[in-house]
Amino acid sequence: THGNSDAFGVSWGVYLPSYPTLLASYQQGSNNFTIYGQNSNNTSSFHAFNLRSTYQVAGFQLNGGYQRSATHSEFPEFLVDQQPQTSEASGNTFTFGAAHQLPLHGNFSANYNRSEFTTDYGLTSSSGGASYGGTVNSINANVYLNPVERLSVGVNTNYTDNLLGSLFQPILTSGVVVQQVRS
Repeated sequence: THGNSDAFGVSWGVYLPSYPTLLASYQQGSNNFTIYGQNSNNTSSFHAFNLRSTYQVAGFQLNGGYQRSATHSEFPEFLVDQQPQTSEASGNTFTFGAAHQLPLHGNFSANYNRSEFTTDYGLTSSSGGASYGGTVNSINANVYLNPVERLSVGVNTNYTDNLLGSLFQPILTSGVVVQQVRS
């Protein structure tokens, strides 16, 4: 391929002693490229907004965040009798985590993540394409102890309520166009 890309990002943060931190950031970018041997342009663009905060209270290190992202991609005809396709995706992710020191040089941490996403892919001028969306909730927790030198003991557990969604969400919200199978 041959093309041009551009991206822009800006961040702003507040860090005051004894108060929660706050970090906000915004990114956007686009890509315009051609495939050698083809006369048409492929385009993609993305936008992302993030908020993140941390705080320490009563020995707990707390963190939370929010992310909003959106992508748009257009892929023209590549093979004979194939129509140009468009893909659009967006998502919201909410996170919360907590960690605390334990006796015996140990540490405990737990995190909760909720992702909501929608995507429309395979859109053409004559077809509505396909849509997929969902919500993925996941929780993980870790406990690690180091009771004596050269001995560490740990337990880790993970749970998700939507395995299919957790596999598709990162792929579909990145702007990938999924080829439809016709019967």
